Parts: sequence; structure tokens; C-alpha cells
Amino acid sequence: HGFCGAWGTLAAGLFLENNMFSSNVIAIQGLGVLVAFAWGFGVAFIVFKVLDKLMGGLRVSKQHEQRGLDYTEHAELSYPEFQKDVTFETDDMTRRH
Repeated sequence: HGFCGAWGTLAAGLFLENNMFSSNVIAIQGLGVLVAFAWGFGVAFIVFKVLDKLMGGLRVSKQHEQRGLDYTEHAELSYPEFQKDVTFETDDMTRRH
């Protein structure tokens, strides 16, 4: 989305029918790309920081990450053909962290 959106915005200024390759139009389009990036990054940063503080972190525990979230959250094995053995018991899954 980011790169293609930026290219589309710049291309609209590059290939303007009556004023093709105008440096003023390209500069305005470039400014629009920068403003959109700054706004998107800024808002996302604030939202994720607030969520991080409210929820006590956005990452799962290291144990859940190593086991795989398909199993720890849904008791399902994803791609079982690639898993040689299960190194944990189902009893471990009765309590949530």
C-alpha cells in the first residue's frame, strides 16, 4: 500500500495531461506523500503505544510464540506435515497467560 500509493500519487503529478512533468505539481504531490506518511505513522504510533500501555504489551509470551499461536489460541496444529513432534502437553493449554 505504501509504495504503490506513493507512486500513484507522484504519477498523477508526473503525467498530468495539460502540465506534464511540471516540477511544481510533482513537488506538491511529493509533499502530499510525505504528509500522508507522517500522518499514518504518527497516528499508528500513538494508537499502538496506548494499546501497549493498556494491555500490558502487544506481544505474546515467548512460550506461546515458540509453540505457535494456532495451537496456543485454537488448539489446532497448522501445517502438521512440517512438525516432527509436539514437545508440550495439552494440559499446559488449560490456563491462559
